[in-house]
Amino acid sequence: MINELILILSFTVLFFSLISNKLHSTVITLPIAFTFTGFVFGADLLNFVRIPLSSGLIRFFAEAALILVLYSDASRMKLDLVRKHHNIPVRLLLIGLPLTVILGSALAKFLFSNFSWFEAALLASILAPTDAVLIHTVVSYPKVPIRIRQALNIESGLNDGLMVPVIIGLLSYINTSIESLSAHEWLLFIFMQISIGISIGILVGYFGGKVFESRMKKRWMNKLFEELFAIAIAFLTYSLAQIMHGNGFIAVFVCGLIISKMSKTLCSQISNFAAAEGQLFVLILFFFFGSSFLGSVFTIITWKVFLYSILSLTVIRMIPVFLSIIGCKLTLETFFYLGWFGPRGIASIVFTFLMIEKIESDLAPMIFSIAITTIFLSILLHGISSLPLAKWYAKRLRTKEKKEEHKKVSEMPTRLQS
Repeated sequence: MINELILILSFTVLFFSLISNKLHSTVITLPIAFTFTGFVFGADLLNFVRIPLSSGLIRFFAEAALILVLYSDASRMKLDLVRKHHNIPVRLLLIGLPLTVILGSALAKFLFSNFSWFEAALLASILAPTDAVLIHTVVSYPKVPIRIRQALNIESGLNDGLMVPVIIGLLSYINTSIESLSAHEWLLFIFMQISIGISIGILVGYFGGKVFESRMKKRWMNKLFEELFAIAIAFLTYSLAQIMHGNGFIAVFVCGLIISKMSKTLCSQISNFAAAEGQLFVLILFFFFGSSFLGSVFTIITWKVFLYSILSLTVIRMIPVFLSIIGCKLTLETFFYLGWFGPRGIASIVFTFLMIEKIESDLAPMIFSIAITTIFLSILLHGISSLPLAKWYAKRLRTKEKKEEHKKVSEMPTRLQS
């Protein structure tokens, strides 16, 4: 089974590597390509790849992909520049993100009355983070004003890390209610997870950056091991936090933020790894999403599941975005553009996997079904629409060069470099 899987994955990577540049000029994105390839080879069609969700292999790739995404996203964010020059993503994160969870929870509770408020909030939180990988064209298309591209880039780079403690808290509370644990025990668990995670992230990020810079100045390291050092820091942080009964994902995210201030060279090495080896982990996870996650949903999808998924991609995203950027003097086209491009990707996939693995609620399969349906529709619809809408938006803004959208701002790298 493993040999067949390696063969199929190798062939898939080789094939799409050969045509990757051509795909950039089409509406077919790499997440779409790998998701559908996984579905074709999965148990529901050709049945060449038969990996259950409980497999340790999927768990490894899911956790490794999220570690690399959180770490690389955080390391490329310069928080002082975000605060000074990027008011749009700050509003999207501080106003839009909480409103998205609140509205998503309310609509989930309305459509699925058997959900508790905490289960509704868990579903909304799983689907709140956005993923710029699905819309790389949108955040890299040069004719779109840099201020708008960077707004989506920064939002997706920070909202997944901000949602980790929320997801952890909701998962533990639902388990607490099932296991009849006291509120004191639940609060202690959350405090330990967050405080230890943050502490480990700060310590490893600070000392890791210091050690790296000092050895670099003395020329103790060669280029190959600079990159290996950068990635070893991420997995050291994660495993140390887990061993200390903290949350490894929170620790990795905080570590990346600290490194972004400590060492420009180390950040560059993280970016290099994320653009190559990290990208491979992400695409393999999309393959597993198609082969192991997707098929099970099609057999149990209902009209309410489909409706909530559509609402999650539209109303639940757009209304909070509109409310959060009121007063920024942006055009109506920009309101629509920012509102539509809130794709759900790696973070939502991994949060869904953690949910199905960690909680024992009878409603977990329903939450799983809604989340996977939403993620699949997002991969498809946001991927297909990214290039046409980027061209449409750039054309519309061309005649409005004195508008706020064209204000010059500092640029930060996207997760994937063209």
